[in-house]
Amino acid sequence: MACAGITREGKPCAADVQRESEYCVFHDPAKMETVLEARRAGGKVGKDRYLPDGAPLVVVRTANDVLTLVELAANSVLLGALDSRRGSCIAQLASVALKAIEVGELQERIEKMEEQVSR
Repeated sequence: MACAGITREGKPCAADVQRESEYCVFHDPAKMETVLEARRAGGKVGKDRYLPDGAPLVVVRTANDVLTLVELAANSVLLGALDSRRGSCIAQLASVALKAIEVGELQERIEKMEEQVSR
């Protein structure tokens, strides 16, 4: 069943109602204050949370460098100093860096083997 609430555009709300209510969570008069608090808090979460001041920039050239970066990011997320979305982004970039390192190492090994074969 659709919500009895009206959207900002003046149209009927199409969201599903909650149990034992004729409103969705956003239009329920009994939950208005909770919804407003969540909206206010939602605008503050994750803002201005970067690597902590003084955190070293990590040069990523080896698998150990990648591990150092991931450890730094994970600890910063756990301590609340880094937003989890940024932590996820760092993890994705670390994964790409690790793959590039692996490919580079394989390329070097192949080149060495090709040199030995051509002798």
